[in-house]
Amino acid sequence: MDGNQRTVHSWAVLLTAGAVLQGCSQVGHLQGSGPPPLPSPPGITLAFNHRAEAHYRSPIRGTQRAGDDLEALLLQTIRGARQELLVAVQELSLPQVAQALVEQHRRGLRVQVVLENSYSQPWSQQHEAELSPHLRQRRRQLMALADHNRDGKLSANERE
Repeated sequence: MDGNQRTVHSWAVLLTAGAVLQGCSQVGHLQGSGPPPLPSPPGITLAFNHRAEAHYRSPIRGTQRAGDDLEALLLQTIRGARQELLVAVQELSLPQVAQALVEQHRRGLRVQVVLENSYSQPWSQQHEAELSPHLRQRRRQLMALADHNRDGKLSANERE
């Protein structure tokens, strides 16, 4: 192949690849069945917060969501702990999870929780007018969860 033939061949390959790649914006469809699930190592449980085959009710919004019930899995794990619980999360906004951690601490287990310090700030430092609409809605949801007597105000006990 001389230089001109190689150039023409290269352009043909690129054009073919380009034509194939243009189809990538189309929705894909799985033909046949997928591979069998891989075995998990002992002590490892896989769960997904977005999965079409499973649904659960969100504990914060009360809406149905696709995915595994991660709260139920966390509660089962926390309640099954025998010596210590080491938790590192971006935020802790699931009341039943927080209560289960407190219960295990009261039972004598060593419980340590690490929260990301740049993601959220204490309610006492938040000023609603300075929050984005998303964070304002999130703050209202969390305050409603803490407001046990539903009087619209958080007592010192409810804040704790």
